[in-house]
Parts: sequence; C-alpha cells; structure tokens
Amino acid sequence: MAFFVEYEPNNKMDRNEFYKKYELIIRKSVFSDVTEIARINTARRGEQGNYEEEYEYFKKRFEAKKSNKSEFFIASLIDRSNSDLPEGIVGYSFVEHCNFKSEEYKDYKNINTPSGWYLLGLGVYEEYRRLGIGSKLTEIRIKWAKENSDEKKVYFYTNPRNITSQEFHKELGFKRIDGEWFFKDRPVFKTVLFEIDI
Repeated sequence: MAFFVEYEPNNKMDRNEFYKKYELIIRKSVFSDVTEIARINTARRGEQGNYEEEYEYFKKRFEAKKSNKSEFFIASLIDRSNSDLPEGIVGYSFVEHCNFKSEEYKDYKNINTPSGWYLLGLGVYEEYRRLGIGSKLTEIRIKWAKENSDEKKVYFYTNPRNITSQEFHKELGFKRIDGEWFFKDRPVFKTVLFEIDI
C-alpha cells in the first residue's frame, strides 16, 4: 500500500446504510487514545509504518499540547444495535496554532509559511474511508480554531504528490496559495500550501 491514499472521488460508500447501523461520535481526545492514533497512522503508512515510532511521536505531541493552541479529535463508531459494546475508534485529527516567530521555531531557518492555525494530522482506517468521517474531523478542527482565537484563516500543507489530500481539502473550500513554501524542515519541492477563511 502506498503512503498516499489513491484518489477515488466516485468510490463513495453507501452512507445511509452505514449510519443506520452505526452512530458516529466526534470528540476531543484523551491520552489513552494515543494507542489507537498510532495504530491508524501505522496502517496509513503501510510497509513504511512502525508502530513504536508512531506511538512515541504522538505521545510527545499529545503531552506537548498547549491549552487553546492545539487539539486532537477522535472519530468513533457505536453499534446502534448493541450500545453495550465499547466505541470503536476509526479516525483522528490534529490542529495546532503555529507562531513561526516564536522561540519554539528558532532552529528552523527557512520557514516562510504564515503563522496561524494548521491542520497537522488526519487519518481514518481504510475500511471506514469515503463515509464523510474525514470531513467531520476537518470541520470540527476548523470550528475549534475559530472558537479559540481571532484568526481569520486555517492552513494546511501537503506533499505535491498527495493528490487525494489536495482534492479532499479543495472540496471543503480550501484554496491553494501560489508560491514556493518552506514549512518547518520541509523543502519547497515537498510542500504545497492551502488556506480557508474562517
């Protein structure tokens, strides 16, 4: 499986039938969710995935969360026919406010992307894609950013080869910003930048 999910705009699942069976819950994450977040990202990376590395990465990100400056969200499903079953986590997302003029980013010499809210992570298990879960996880991040600052935009960056991510965000109203962008330590040839007004 390739790291970038194949773009299949016409291959949508039957959402009506699915949501008759399952209730979708979108909530803020808690620390115990890190285990499943790491599993989702490991599965997303396919053969390149390493669970231990993903777990340590997300554990550090979660522990470094800043009040009203970053948040993880979880998508889980509850079986409508058996509410006694535990929720099943199927996706996650992450948003963070990046102030590139702050001390935190002093070691990154080439950053030229604007400071502001960035969508920095989104993953859904393959069998639950094309059900609108990624859209819900993105919408809640945008809403959360709007409610937690006076900023007027939300940004996201991706690899130019990640067509699925680009088309997905365009469908949600994001527009590509022309230019050559350095985001943290990502070189220009690996970074395209999008924005949306909030």
